[in-house]
Amino acid sequence: VCSSDLPESIYAQSWCGRRFHEDIRIMTRSLEFWEKGIRLLNESVSKVPENRRETAARLAGVAEFCYRTFLTMLHTKRWWILNKRLEVEYDVQKALSLLDEMESLIAEEKENVLAAIPLAARDSRLGWEPSMDYICDKPHLEWKLRQLDNLVGNTLRVYRKTVSQRPDFT
Repeated sequence: VCSSDLPESIYAQSWCGRRFHEDIRIMTRSLEFWEKGIRLLNESVSKVPENRRETAARLAGVAEFCYRTFLTMLHTKRWWILNKRLEVEYDVQKALSLLDEMESLIAEEKENVLAAIPLAARDSRLGWEPSMDYICDKPHLEWKLRQLDNLVGNTLRVYRKTVSQRPDFT
């Protein structure tokens, strides 16, 4: 039997709920190392000879773009967990608290996207994945910002009303 024919089984992690929490724990720790590495790279750029400084700065930008991508992945996993918890939450105040956490997470991701825009604008190769025709340039990041704004201004706002015991839809 080929192992690819078997269901995925990673001891102590296959259960989806546990796996997401483990991913978040691992990624959070990993991002601390990325932050340190980016800080060291940025400090080093000024020490690179003038004729190679632009290349060094672009390399530091690649590292920061990777960090920003991993941070989006972390935010997405955190969102998934909050959304699943919200789906089954019976208590109105707890549901509203989860929505507050979701809104805060959107603000974090918005800050992350804003920090990624100058990186993508500086180096158009960042965020381009040709096999899936995926592009992460300034216009696409601005589109993402609009989606995040819509999520806060429309979706979560209406959802807050739907979880309330006496919604005011005016």
